[in-house]
Amino acid sequence: MAAAEAAGLEVREVRTAWCRMEFFDVERHAEVLRRIDAEIRSTGPLVAHSIRHRAR
Repeated sequence: MAAAEAAGLEVREVRTAWCRMEFFDVERHAEVLRRIDAEIRSTGPLVAHSIRHRAR
């Protein structure tokens, strides 16, 4: 928001949405998924965020 205002825009409203992400085609990525699984089991959870902002 600060960058938009610094660019001369007037920000009236900001909305944030957390978007669901779905991943398919497990067979195609099986080897990578096995490595990720091993990493998660040894070091802890894998966390991912997808956030979108809409400004008017």
